[in-house]
Amino acid sequence: MNDQETGSPNKRVKEDCERLLAAYMDCEQKHKLDARSVCRHLEALTGWCLIREVCPQEVDDLRDCVGVKPGQPIGIPGSAPRQCRGAEMRMMTCLKRQQDLLASQCRGLGHS
Repeated sequence: MNDQETGSPNKRVKEDCERLLAAYMDCEQKHKLDARSVCRHLEALTGWCLIREVCPQEVDDLRDCVGVKPGQPIGIPGSAPRQCRGAEMRMMTCLKRQQDLLASQCRGLGHS
């Protein structure tokens, strides 16, 4: 059975991110002159959703530490309260690891 057949949480998260990205792109298209201010909330939600796709445990740990409900952006990087800096560093380390992995895969395909 695959994710589509089971309705797994991973599939739902991916669909949520796709919906957020579509809403963000639609907002930017509709509000070309003020997109930065009008669509800021969608940009933040989309960004955190995509980060959670690659580092789910680290994002959840940071969210729990900061006290933010699921579906809300945590904040901007570097803005976590002092007691949450460890969780923030673990998330940043995860993102760096994913970035390095992707870069090595691209190099293996002949892309630079």
